[in-house]
Amino acid sequence: MPTVSNTWSKPPKPKWTSTIAFRHFRTKHGNLSRIYWTWQLGIDAVKKVASLKKGTDFIVDAIGPHFKRGMLPDTCDEFAAREDDRTGVFRLYLLVMCSANLEAYLQDVIRLHVGAQGHAIGPMKLTKVGDAIAKPVIRSSTIPDMLDYIESLVGVDFGKHRENWQKAYRLRCAAAHNGGFVDGQIKKKIPDIGFDEGQSIKLDWDQLITYLSSADEIAAFVDSKVSTKELRELELEWRLHEIKSQGKLPSRKDLWAFVHAAFGESVPSKAKARIELNLYQK
Repeated sequence: MPTVSNTWSKPPKPKWTSTIAFRHFRTKHGNLSRIYWTWQLGIDAVKKVASLKKGTDFIVDAIGPHFKRGMLPDTCDEFAAREDDRTGVFRLYLLVMCSANLEAYLQDVIRLHVGAQGHAIGPMKLTKVGDAIAKPVIRSSTIPDMLDYIESLVGVDFGKHRENWQKAYRLRCAAAHNGGFVDGQIKKKIPDIGFDEGQSIKLDWDQLITYLSSADEIAAFVDSKVSTKELRELELEWRLHEIKSQGKLPSRKDLWAFVHAAFGESVPSKAKARIELNLYQK
């Protein structure tokens, strides 16, 4: 397994032919990095300017932003003292976003995996048997339960990454359902949370990068296991039907140029003929 780095930027390219769903996940995952480092850049810039001012000066007066002082009535000293707490809460919010991205990817790719096994009956539709097979993932929003089922379904062992996300998901739920504040229920569910009742839950950098790295590894493990020619052709067909439903499907003669530009996909002639027939039939 790769070690956790002290840096975080765009993940490396996959070593297999990945699904469109995985590439979209990676794009959103990489965007979390840009959001985080934009935050850090802003903090550093503010601290640099504030260091030239008196500690009792208002931070908004020191920076001169477009909003009024009342929106953030901290002095320079107060802003510096609250930086770690605010950044810790911000990291928790990024974990919530990461969880949503991982959940969406797993649901998309497992629906495709089951559909490619002969259980697809239309765009984004599975047979009753297929729906029953995929249900523990596509009808769930609890990532640890999804991971337990996926391990059996596709024959993968997430190991430490499953354990990491058992912890991460409890924190995600505390943030999403309780506003990120600790109460008696949170203390019962996460007895080792490390914060007192009434305090905000905060993540440090090592926690955040561990959870984000594990999310990327989980998605990569799944995609490398299930991505087949049949699945990718089905995925492309379903995505084109979605584009058609939005009234944005190009003309038949421009379809494959559009596919290449939009998705970077190369499709065999036999599959092209079948997809065209399904898309453009009267």
